[in-house]
Amino acid sequence: MKKSVLITERQRKKIIVENVSDRITSEIESGYELVKEVLSKSAKQYNLDVQFLLTWGATIGGIIGPLNDYISGINHEFTEQQICLTLTGIITSLYYDNQKVINKIVDKIKEEGLYSLFTKSLKKGKELKDVFIKFITSLNISFHKITNIISYAFLIPILTILYNISSEDFSSQDVKEIVERIMGAGLVTISGNLLKEVVTKILKRFKV
Repeated sequence: MKKSVLITERQRKKIIVENVSDRITSEIESGYELVKEVLSKSAKQYNLDVQFLLTWGATIGGIIGPLNDYISGINHEFTEQQICLTLTGIITSLYYDNQKVINKIVDKIKEEGLYSLFTKSLKKGKELKDVFIKFITSLNISFHKITNIISYAFLIPILTILYNISSEDFSSQDVKEIVERIMGAGLVTISGNLLKEVVTKILKRFKV
């Protein structure tokens, strides 16, 4: 006969916090690895100098992840290299203010016959970016520049996780532990204190 194991509420919460932290960290790491792969393949296949965009790796991953799924679902005839080129064009257009570099990549996209795919996907990317900015802005957090908000785009793929746990009565310490795990991944370069405030307000918003 198996014995039942009783755990305290604090132990249960600790398990949830660790599980959530692992899932969030995994999502962020996956986003970064996707961006790394996309830029690497574009650089090799099309002779593009785009590795510097890895500076925004995890942040870019938050937007590019959903767009990668979108493009992959449109038409399975696109090669992996073509998808990477299209995503690189979107990354550059959304995150890099250098028209000369953007034009060079767009020219490659046109040569591959991907311009229609690029413009459709870029539109989706801008829509996602705008919706995210409006959502974060609605949390009434003091951001000095719009770029500061965009630096939190790595949160996009983990919003579902935060929504699913919003019913839990997390303490300030619980949120702090989650944020420390996120910061510990080494892929996020923003303020831990501000991230804690953002995550706390997102959880409260979803809980309403």
